[in-house]
Amino acid sequence: MSQKHIRCFLLGAQERDLYILGELHKAPGIEIVCVYDRDSAAVGMEIAEILGIRRAASIDEIVRMGAGQAVDYVVIPDTPGMFAMEIEELTATGAKTISQAAALRELCLAHPAPKPQPGPVAVDDAYSVEDAIAAFERLFDRKKLLRFLLDVAVESAGASTGSIMLYSPEARELYIAYASGLSERVVRNTRQRLGEGIAGAVAKERKGRLIRQAAEEALYSSGRDRMRVNSAVSVPLLLDDTLLGVLNVSTSGDEKQLDTDALAKMGKLSGRVARLLHESMRLEETRVRHREFMLRKSVGELTEQAMSTPEKFAMLANMLGELVGAATVEVFVGTDDGDWLMLGGSNRRISTDPQMVRCGGGAISRAFLEKRTVVLTEASGDPDPLENLSSFVFVPLELGTTLGVLMLEFDERARLDDFMLIRDSVTLELSRFIAAERRERRLRRELTAMGKVSEAAPMLLSCRSLDDLCEMIARLVAVVLECDRVSVRLSRVAGGGDEVSRFESVRGGGAEWMQEDEERFVRLRKKKESFALAFLDFLPATVEKARSYHSLIAVPVLKDTDFIGGIIAYDKRPTTVFEEHTFTDLDREAIDQIIALAAPAIAAASPSTQVVADEFSYDAVLAGNLARVNTLVETEMARADRYHNAFNLLVVRIVPLAGLFDADYDKALTLVEDITRGIQTRTRKTDYMSWIRRDTIAFVSLEGTRRIKFLISRLMLYLLKDFDSIEAGPLKSSDVLVGHAVYPGASKTPEALFAEVENSLHPYRDA
Repeated sequence: MSQKHIRCFLLGAQERDLYILGELHKAPGIEIVCVYDRDSAAVGMEIAEILGIRRAASIDEIVRMGAGQAVDYVVIPDTPGMFAMEIEELTATGAKTISQAAALRELCLAHPAPKPQPGPVAVDDAYSVEDAIAAFERLFDRKKLLRFLLDVAVESAGASTGSIMLYSPEARELYIAYASGLSERVVRNTRQRLGEGIAGAVAKERKGRLIRQAAEEALYSSGRDRMRVNSAVSVPLLLDDTLLGVLNVSTSGDEKQLDTDALAKMGKLSGRVARLLHESMRLEETRVRHREFMLRKSVGELTEQAMSTPEKFAMLANMLGELVGAATVEVFVGTDDGDWLMLGGSNRRISTDPQMVRCGGGAISRAFLEKRTVVLTEASGDPDPLENLSSFVFVPLELGTTLGVLMLEFDERARLDDFMLIRDSVTLELSRFIAAERRERRLRRELTAMGKVSEAAPMLLSCRSLDDLCEMIARLVAVVLECDRVSVRLSRVAGGGDEVSRFESVRGGGAEWMQEDEERFVRLRKKKESFALAFLDFLPATVEKARSYHSLIAVPVLKDTDFIGGIIAYDKRPTTVFEEHTFTDLDREAIDQIIALAAPAIAAASPSTQVVADEFSYDAVLAGNLARVNTLVETEMARADRYHNAFNLLVVRIVPLAGLFDADYDKALTLVEDITRGIQTRTRKTDYMSWIRRDTIAFVSLEGTRRIKFLISRLMLYLLKDFDSIEAGPLKSSDVLVGHAVYPGASKTPEALFAEVENSLHPYRDA
């Protein structure tokens, strides 16, 4: 069929019909006799005028030109009902109808066409799924639209090759969106700033140019593909004085040179091309809004997932890479002091240890410190590079304060421009995710630290000498602060008499560390106030000798205003990006709590004498524990409301303990210590445990209501069978009262929830 001359009448000249117009116009052996649309200002009518194709906007014009007798096919749009009268007029003399999709398949691509049936097409004519998909692609595929517009421009000017360059406001440079006669390498790698090269100059001056000799200055900076250009026309694409890009056409070799008529045609065409590009961008915005919705939905679901922080960040980076088409995605989170950025997640690498970047110089630091987006394009001195050039964008993540930086690498400039359309939405959702994770993780760490201190209270108070106290405090500080080394020095006499010292080290110590610790302790004794130091050296050579630690915190132990000892902790061990590499006020407060807890025993002890248990100190600890449990319950209530998760408050009361405290306080305290150690092996990390009365333990279980019965069963199995230290004999089921309540439920405050649990207390045998 391609060898036979075919005459077509095209119905419809709207934007959705431009693709078939371009394909029919290019196809060999096909002539478009006329383009028809009731809207004489339709964009397809304007393009038909430029191409020299006859146009009609009414049935009278069709009748006057006798178009129906002069065509083989009437190409109808996907909604033929709106042209029912025109179709009837055109097919009355034997013209045959064919859909746009069928015309593309059977006429343009030279496939054998089935014999069409004459006569009007019914409004409810059925279309295939393939026809519908083809129509959808014509509407939304920007590349097909650019190809069509370039083909029109090249033919209108009498040129042989051309390109459409789009302007990126963020990167402030031009890139090739579509081109003919250029290699894929040049298309992907070409970048031009305003004022650079011919296209850059046209964009800056916003005025078209005609070049009629072998240009000394190439259209593109990497212009080896254009060495045989003998004439070219370059015009800006403007819409209401807004620069969208540059349209270039050219001839080469012995081809006829372009002239001023070509420049005039291109100038007239450029306005219409700009309008079409703008409309295409508006359609793209619809797709952008959908991507924004999917991003919000995915991040929201990710926040609620029960997984570790590194796993969440890795999943987030992979999800973003797929969403925006980035080759590399890396999310950096800033430290509280703003001196460092830590890699939270990446779609290109897996690391168990947080990787740190110093905030000093470079693009990532500028984005973080100056709170602005930084875009970089890879440079190459080789005009014929083998590799593709990449673009990098660094976007600050802000939510009240700067939280971090998102780094993206794009292999294609168009992908970067697509990302810029949803940049604000992406950064907002990422910032919310980071803020939520930071709040949750730090609150969990704070509560965990308080819980460890509370659990250790019986063991601290049961220590019998200053040596035991030093050893217990050193271990407790190492566990609560999650640090490598701890030194504790205590003395009953102000000024350092009868001093006892203990050292706790995860990775060992030596004479060098002991000497450094002694120097820091001398400063602590002199200043009598807390201090923290950090030595995060990153240069290969320093003036001073390298230290055996990178950070420390020192807290004095005072009796009134007299110095009686001190605690020094070294080197934090962070496991996520939300945990500091240096010590903070939270760590100081935790040490202060430990000191306050052990203060009565420290004051009453000496290296050789026994510690007298202070009944009032333990009751004060219990009061503090109850306050901390209330804080935790209040926090979990807010979290449950936010994420629609449930939690349980469980209370276990061991009735004989109250009488034992009255009979032998010291023995009862030892018993509490034994029970605490046993219960710790029966609970999980998600179960917060604390003694709140002499005979009562409270548990906050975060794993939902289905697990609470299993938790109760494990605790009772231990208390009733494995534990037999009560002097009166093994515990009976009636000796243990159990009560629990779930939130969300009837209670709305921590006090009401505790009251609900108290009212539900009953002997375990009735559970």
